[in-house]
Amino acid sequence: MNLKVLAMIALDVSIAPCWGQSMFGPQALGDGVKVNGEDVITVLLRSRELAQARFAHSYCWKVEGPNGPSYLLGTIHRGYSVLGNAAIMDAFRETQTMIIETDPKAFSDQYVMWLPALSSDTLDTLLGPELWEKLKAHTIPNAPILNLMHIKPFTAITQGLYDARLVNAQAQLNTNVAMESELMDMAAGTHKRIAYLEDAADRVKALDESSSEVLDVLKEILSNFDFYIGQQVKREAVINSGDHAAMDAWLFETKRQLPKFYKLFVSSRNALWLPNLEAHLAAGHAFIAIGTAHLIGEDGMLQTLKQKGYKITSLGSKD
Repeated sequence: MNLKVLAMIALDVSIAPCWGQSMFGPQALGDGVKVNGEDVITVLLRSRELAQARFAHSYCWKVEGPNGPSYLLGTIHRGYSVLGNAAIMDAFRETQTMIIETDPKAFSDQYVMWLPALSSDTLDTLLGPELWEKLKAHTIPNAPILNLMHIKPFTAITQGLYDARLVNAQAQLNTNVAMESELMDMAAGTHKRIAYLEDAADRVKALDESSSEVLDVLKEILSNFDFYIGQQVKREAVINSGDHAAMDAWLFETKRQLPKFYKLFVSSRNALWLPNLEAHLAAGHAFIAIGTAHLIGEDGMLQTLKQKGYKITSLGSKD
């Protein structure tokens, strides 16, 4: 696999951890993850068709600004197509600028330059014997141990972690649509301006400068691996429900059990994006698509904007 492909996987997983791993192919489900007592695959398959139809109404909001309205869409990075969804398409047509989290191609280029392995301590030394054994037990099958010893902690999180339960769920649900890529293609085809909340080079630089924090996140994940995988598998079922209270509860559980992970991948990015987000809202007529987990919750973007006085209206009945 070439470095550009690895970089794209890293971008996908850095935004939504573990969702880039369906590339490893279907495996036996193993210990089934349960949602309200039911096997998660059953829940997902039953809810997915309904979720596709109502997705925009559950996770799209109109935000009033001084120079015109804008729209916030909560995305699933690998999930649904937005084509044919009237609510999203109507909102999209009203806007002049399309904004997503970061430029995937630029991130890919920057990540390839940053990818070189650890230059001093090896990962087994950094993790310690117990967590190193856990990483080996939960990494890509047949991965060369010598290579694994020298990868950076962020690479281990985004490309190394593997679990058959999650891979099987993704394979059965065929979650290969990249929602942001589809939106970018639509924007390019309609000559909309495309902008980003975060510069790709800054994102990679920040990861490099916070290497000790990323190592702590990897340790936290390995120490709570079953919970971590369970949360990743449950996420789509929760989003499918269109129930914001259920999404709030999912985020609360994640934040409580994996606070370092939540800070690195969710809350710290929210704070970083806020100034750019507000600038686009002030300009008006913006269509802003970011991961659903960044919008919902007590410290999500929606709550922050409401506290700042923005008038926000859900396109659906659930708010």
